Amino acid sequence: FELPAGWARQRAPLYFVIPFNFPAVAPYPYYLPQDVQPPTPRHQAMQPIEWRGAPMIQVSLRNAAWRPGKDSILGCLLQVSEWLRSR
Repeated sequence: FELPAGWARQRAPLYFVIPFNFPAVAPYPYYLPQDVQPPTPRHQAMQPIEWRGAPMIQVSLRNAAWRPGKDSILGCLLQVSEWLRSR
């Protein structure tokens, strides 16, 4: 996953879990490794947490207009990318 300018890294993995009831609901939340260090001040939707035994940044971004059967995982990733670039 490519990160915007100003972050500690240019690329990082973006993790998420596909919900058991997908595609009725969109994936939420998303996770980036904590060492990517976003620019400060960090947006309130990015919280440092431990996830699956690793330090992560949880990106709390919901797709409020999710359309089951029409929207896709790729669309979710593009939404996260656009949101990060707008911060």
